Amino acid sequence: MTKLLSLIKLALGILGTFFIIQIIIGLPLILIFNIDILGREVTRSLILINIFTELVVIWFYLYKYKYYNRLLVNLKHIYISRLIFGSLLSIIIPLLLYFILYKYNDGKFLNSTTNASYQIGYLIAMLILATFEELLCRFILLEKFSELNSKFISISISSLFFSILHLSNPGISIFAFTNLFLFGFLLCLIYYKTKDLLLISFIHFGWNYTTGCIIGSNVSGMKFSSFYSYAGGSSNLLDGGEFGIEGSPITCLSLILIIIFYSIFTKKVEDKLIRTNA
Repeated sequence: MTKLLSLIKLALGILGTFFIIQIIIGLPLILIFNIDILGREVTRSLILINIFTELVVIWFYLYKYKYYNRLLVNLKHIYISRLIFGSLLSIIIPLLLYFILYKYNDGKFLNSTTNASYQIGYLIAMLILATFEELLCRFILLEKFSELNSKFISISISSLFFSILHLSNPGISIFAFTNLFLFGFLLCLIYYKTKDLLLISFIHFGWNYTTGCIIGSNVSGMKFSSFYSYAGGSSNLLDGGEFGIEGSPITCLSLILIIIFYSIFTKKVEDKLIRTNA
């Protein structure tokens, strides 16, 4: 119990430090460049500020916990086939969810305008931001919590931390908070099995880019320049409201089913390996 309380205190300290650095560094830059953060339209300046502040946070904690060597070891072995498979799934799943909204919620897709330079910038920025979040929530935090004997508690605290990071996003709701927790829980399970930081970063990136820049829905309440624009359907609740499909009960059900399927599948694989080696 004492170790658990100390790790919860550690998580709150990391969370507090994250927000403090965001305020100390990010807020002055937002004021200097006169960025309208209430407009919810993601601009290049806002992305660059987010990248810079998150880079400072990651550097601080890698330095504090001396995780540089552990990070290099983690990135040393890259499994291309696994990255491709994970990325494809993270693209296909949101496309299927929006097909459901299109089919059963009278969802409407409108043509939108974007350009190559914007999309290249989004590709790079979203991958960097996804990697930073995974470094913070999965690599650093989950590695620290691995000192606990309980895998479930470790994953739950890390996932809760991931959800709390998005509390200030526009349109946050009970479903949105829950879905962020479930998404973080799934990524934690995958990381526990694979210890592959790039894999979970690519999955995270694939979801965000597909939702925000291909489909044209809000990503955690933020709007990006996109190829199409999802104009919503008959039920705002099913669409996820202002937060986007990450706030939808359909996403909640889908994530629960994916977590159950992944847990059963990996358990069967482990049992098979045990029987083979016995």
